[in-house]
Amino acid sequence: MLALAGLALTALWHVEGSRQSEQLRALALAQAAEIDGQLLRLAELPAVLAEDPRLGEVLRDPTTTRAANRLLARVQQQTGIGHAYLMDQTGLTVASSNHNSASSFVGQNYGFRQYFVSALRGARGTQYAVGATTGEPGYFVSQPVRVDGDVAGVLVLKLSLSHLSDAWTARDEHTLLVDDSGIVILSSQENMLYASTQALTAETATRLKESRHYPVSAQAKPDLLERPARAQRAGQHYFRASAPLSAETWRVAVLTPRSVVLGRALRNFASLAAVLAVVLLLLRDWWRQRLLITAEQRNARKLAKQIAEKTRELEVAQRTLIENSNLTALGRMSSAINHEVNQPLASLRMNLASLRKLTQSHNPDPAELQHTLEDCERTTKRIGSVVDALRSLSRPGDTRIANIDLGALMREAAETFSREHTPARGSVDYLSPDQRLTCQGNAVLLQQAILNLLQNADIATAACDQPTIRLSANVDLAHTVITVTDNGNGVPASIANTLFEPFVQGENTARGLGLGLALAMQIAQFHQGDLIHERTEQGETRFSLRLPKTDTP
Repeated sequence: MLALAGLALTALWHVEGSRQSEQLRALALAQAAEIDGQLLRLAELPAVLAEDPRLGEVLRDPTTTRAANRLLARVQQQTGIGHAYLMDQTGLTVASSNHNSASSFVGQNYGFRQYFVSALRGARGTQYAVGATTGEPGYFVSQPVRVDGDVAGVLVLKLSLSHLSDAWTARDEHTLLVDDSGIVILSSQENMLYASTQALTAETATRLKESRHYPVSAQAKPDLLERPARAQRAGQHYFRASAPLSAETWRVAVLTPRSVVLGRALRNFASLAAVLAVVLLLLRDWWRQRLLITAEQRNARKLAKQIAEKTRELEVAQRTLIENSNLTALGRMSSAINHEVNQPLASLRMNLASLRKLTQSHNPDPAELQHTLEDCERTTKRIGSVVDALRSLSRPGDTRIANIDLGALMREAAETFSREHTPARGSVDYLSPDQRLTCQGNAVLLQQAILNLLQNADIATAACDQPTIRLSANVDLAHTVITVTDNGNGVPASIANTLFEPFVQGENTARGLGLGLALAMQIAQFHQGDLIHERTEQGETRFSLRLPKTDTP
């Protein structure tokens, strides 16, 4: 009887050990997938943020940090990351999301960090380390910031992973996150934090010390990640499983003390012994088989539940991505509408002020009142037309296309521009074409493109003693070309290659949002044409709106 009991206990031990190993493998894979998801979500943000011109401006002129500080603070608040900061080529922090706090990174030098060295060489860098200023550990991702094609600085985002270890402490298993040097960087047990799972080479120890990763424990704790599946540490035996990450060369290790598994096996044996006491000996094998089937079904349900949870998480992430994409498009359209109706609104405010002054006089001139009211009505109609036309750009099927008299369109654009700008700087030399020019398109959009070019010329000639702006048209073999020429200071070389991209601005950033030329280019492309910038032999700046030529009826 004792032999049968020993055999039963041994069998239950192996069954429980196998079940525990399978659970640990599944748990290690699930936790590795969770960590990968968080690291991969952070991976794309630095590359996008590094393209923001406000960061490049700070690296050109370190005194212009206000916009960059506000940008980094806003990114930190919206994304929930730990910190975001910008360093120059020496490793000195010039802008930071915590610039207003007592522990601000601004003025601190982190040139000793490995992520800085990697990014300075032109590659994205990552590193898990304890913060040199805050003393808080985190995952650092760096991205080179280029100015005129050269690496001028490094952008760094920090993500805290402490919430993972907090969640691990609630589980019975011990969970470790081990980096590529074999150091435990996250652990559900504090005494394992920063312990080495392998003997460190002198080169690795020197590298960790120079880059100040973290305070490595002097006592190595080997055999936690190597075969067999049963590990040993400080006299304690463990069942263990590990899984690699795809975002980093790290591994997640999950361990359960053998004493816990033995306790479960003993409890199962006691249950079986109680059953054997009241049932026939012949039912023993049947009952054992039943227990095994139940365990497999429980594991299958648990795995199905985990798969369902991951599927729901992916669906939520997909919906969030779609919503963010829609919000980005909505933001660009809102900026475009704000840009294009700003000037008509200013003209409308001036007319309303004139009306107020006229109505307050004792003998208002009825003709002047009528003229001002008509001008207000014409301006409000133009605002409505501009808004409808810009909205139609996102729904091409809604855009109205008709045959347009370009001469009349240009003349109306010149009059509108002169009416909506101050007389001192609002004059335009309109050169009427020698022949009747037509094209197929949307009159409101084309007029808006011409007004944007005139507005751009007006800004460029702001510093001229005798500003000159000419609006003219001509034809070549395949195109009708509308040109706007000015004698301003031209396009700065720093933005020549990105002139037609949204939110690109020259030296005078106080006027506009940097959308005028981008919208003009979009309108030209919508009409199967293009927009060209060039410098004339006389040193003038010329923008040419080229539209497909149509036969004059």
